[in-house]
Amino acid sequence: MPRRSEREQLKAKMLEVCFLNKDLETLRKNSMGFTKEFEFIENLTNEVQGLVDSMSSSEN
Repeated sequence: MPRRSEREQLKAKMLEVCFLNKDLETLRKNSMGFTKEFEFIENLTNEVQGLVDSMSSSEN
């Protein structure tokens, strides 16, 4: 059942992205000098969205 573990890994990664996005918003409110962190989180978000899209299209 590799599909199940992929889903669980994806859920964990999505939670990580959510928490990182909340942290990022706090950082952005406190200072505007966090462009590297923003780029990292943005890339991670895009990676997760790509995984979601590919899993969705492979199920249909």
